[in-house]
Amino acid sequence: MTTLNASHNVPVERRLPGVKEVRENFHVSRRSRSTFMGVVIFAIPTLLYLASFLGMIFLTPWWAKIACAAGVTFFIPVLFIIGHDACHGSLTPRAWLNRLIGRITFLPALHVFSVWEYGHNGLHHGWTNLRGKDLVWAPFSKQDYDRLPAFRRWVERVYRSPIGVGVYYIVEMWARFGMTCWQGWGRNRIVPKFYLARFGVACFAVAQVWAMILFSRFAESNPLSQWWSSIVIVAVGVVLPFLLWNWFMGFTVFLHHTHERVAWYDNETEWSYYAGQVRGVVHVRFPRLMELILHNIMDHTAHHVDPRIPLYNLTAAQTDLERAYAEDVVVAPWTLRQFLRTLRVCQLYDYENHQWLDFAGNPTSGRTV
Repeated sequence: MTTLNASHNVPVERRLPGVKEVRENFHVSRRSRSTFMGVVIFAIPTLLYLASFLGMIFLTPWWAKIACAAGVTFFIPVLFIIGHDACHGSLTPRAWLNRLIGRITFLPALHVFSVWEYGHNGLHHGWTNLRGKDLVWAPFSKQDYDRLPAFRRWVERVYRSPIGVGVYYIVEMWARFGMTCWQGWGRNRIVPKFYLARFGVACFAVAQVWAMILFSRFAESNPLSQWWSSIVIVAVGVVLPFLLWNWFMGFTVFLHHTHERVAWYDNETEWSYYAGQVRGVVHVRFPRLMELILHNIMDHTAHHVDPRIPLYNLTAAQTDLERAYAEDVVVAPWTLRQFLRTLRVCQLYDYENHQWLDFAGNPTSGRTV
């Protein structure tokens, strides 16, 4: 960003704060971590998730099974957000406990803790909004988009649609990166460790299906055969919650890093810590109850500026940050209209002129830098 020299009307480059300078705006208490708080936050939804899962198996009426399936669907993202904090080492002050909690809470989402740690902590947080290194929701340039095969261009249009944000996540992030390493970011020297961890997650998924089929009980008045009942309960209790969870995750990450004011970069010399972590992250304001349920994950700028701030201190940290850098922190109250507008405005990106484009290449925003 540039300003004008008052005496000569000459553009002067604004000096951007560095890591230490930005983090000094947080009150020292924001980084305080509590074993008790972390364990309580972990234990309650874990027990409720287990109760919901067991309820799907052992309760006999279909209405009760569906209600428990809704509970499972609800607690998967709640647990994952807790695991996300543990993966950053911020949930509790004990490293071994964070890693244990992280591995447990990632299982219902069928996510591999070590792969997530590598891709999320290392790549996404290390190079936020730098295409080629940050692997999440990086937009194509018009030139790159035009070079894609017709089918892949159609897929990109699907991805940037209300339902497609979930398709994006399950295909690009969960399947291609998380579970198979088809994407280039996973081709590194620690792949064997990743595949062992992936095998453990796959075993958990198989165990879920096996438990549903083997132990599920149904009311005597159930009109379906045992075989069809098993298929339905697996679909309702395992497959559907997993699909809905992936939609939620794609939706959330899209909101965090896509906005008409947010810049993306493909040149490392243009990119900086401040550009990625302060200007490149969106604080999406949801109703307070929703933010509490989601453990303040929408206070996302503060989380990116310092991932060691625990989720239970994020709201206060976000306030500190917005007070210090009000003109640069992007704050967007959630509305359906705003979400649909972002999908329409932020389709491709002009990395040279730093503005968003639609799929036809027409500018849809002002300069983002």
